[in-house]
Amino acid sequence: MAGRINQIIVDVVMAGLKRFSPDALPADLDLGFLGGDEAGVPLEPYREVLELARRRGGAKCLLQAGQTLHDLSDPILFVLLNSDRIDLVIEKEARLGRFIHSRHVVRVLDQGSHCIVLEHASLGPEPPRETEDLAAAGQHIALFEQVGCRGLRLRFPRSAAPDAWTYRSGEFAEPGAGPYAVWHFEWDTFEPTRRPMEGLDQLLLAREARRELSETSASASAISALIREDLGRTWTLTEIARRLDAAPRTLQRALAADHTNFSELVDGVRVDEAKRLLQTSNLSVTQIGYVCGFADTSHFSRRFKKRVGRSPSGYRTEISDPRT
Repeated sequence: MAGRINQIIVDVVMAGLKRFSPDALPADLDLGFLGGDEAGVPLEPYREVLELARRRGGAKCLLQAGQTLHDLSDPILFVLLNSDRIDLVIEKEARLGRFIHSRHVVRVLDQGSHCIVLEHASLGPEPPRETEDLAAAGQHIALFEQVGCRGLRLRFPRSAAPDAWTYRSGEFAEPGAGPYAVWHFEWDTFEPTRRPMEGLDQLLLAREARRELSETSASASAISALIREDLGRTWTLTEIARRLDAAPRTLQRALAADHTNFSELVDGVRVDEAKRLLQTSNLSVTQIGYVCGFADTSHFSRRFKKRVGRSPSGYRTEISDPRT
């Protein structure tokens, strides 16, 4: 939605400023006006706070603010961190942007085995401000380290100091003058990891047997189980086949024998998991749609209604009301 920003982003940045750069904002500054609603936080007041923090604490304080992600437990963060490739994090972010109506997007400009170049851009006519670029870059430092980057480094190749590392293995440096919209990340090694999140691991990676698994062939069961390990991923038959050490055509034939195909199977798994979360969790409908891998809220509603006969919110209301 134009003119607003997602509440979780605001919370991360404000908590990070208070924790790592307490002098960046006046001690008596009341941040109550940054409390939002389902549509987010008004953008302009948030931007004003970022500008104030930069003037008082320098650009570095906005980069450091993202470190609070290391302590955050959230279903959206769970999906992002449940990734075995850096570009997969960016892919999941793009889908998240469609769910929360983000004004900004992070694009991959270049990628190598130990580096990735990203651009923080706008979906509208107005580009992100430098303070927004810095805050977003800082959040990606924390994301990439949690996903598995070791010896992570960041520089801004289009800034006044394009070759200077502004972050290097845990140490922040004040960057040169902007712009900061392009980020060059490098790392020494990458070992996919994900810190456990109490409650969310049990909820989002539930292993209990399900009727849908027991009633399908071995191939369909194996595919379903693999998809459930990372519902937030956009799976392809080729990637599934590689993971299962099978030929794509072999899996297609096995699914056809069960009177289904790959896209129908994936769709069924996502709806099945969405039903479970609507029944057993307090996650919002938007959160459930995102963690289950749907493209956006409209896609979630259409696919769910086609299989279940009612919208996700209607289904949740029905199962929670004993009179229906």
